[in-house]
Amino acid sequence: MCVIGLYIAYAIPIYLRLRQGDRFQPGPWNNGAKYKWMNSLAVIWVGIITVIFCLPFTPAAVPWNDDFDWNAVNYAPLTVGGLILAVGIWWLVSARRSFTGPVRNVEFAGEGMGVASGEPGEPEPSAAR
Repeated sequence: MCVIGLYIAYAIPIYLRLRQGDRFQPGPWNNGAKYKWMNSLAVIWVGIITVIFCLPFTPAAVPWNDDFDWNAVNYAPLTVGGLILAVGIWWLVSARRSFTGPVRNVEFAGEGMGVASGEPGEPEPSAAR
C-alpha cells in the first residue's frame, strides 16, 4: 500500500503540470518542450504499475475462484480506493471552500534569502576576532 501511495503522490504534480500546459511558469530546471510526452508517459506508467500492484498474488485471492480464501486477498485496492474516496468526499464537502493556498511561515530579510548584510564570503563584523 505504501508503494502505491508513493507512486500516486509522485504522479499528482506531474499530472497537474501536464494539465497546466503553457500557462505553467517553469523554473530554471525543467524538461523544456519535452514535458508533454514525458509527463504523459509518467502518468500512464504510474497508472499501469498501480493496477499491477493491486492485482491478486494468488488464484485463491480472486473472489469468483472456487478456492477463494479471505486470508489470501490483496487489501491494497480496498484501502487505497477507500482512502481516495474518503479524501474526495472530504474535499467536496469541506476543503475546497476553505483552502486558500499555502501559508508562508518564514519571512526572509530582503531579497538575499536570509542574508541580512555583508557580501558573500565576507565574515560578519561580530564574528571577526
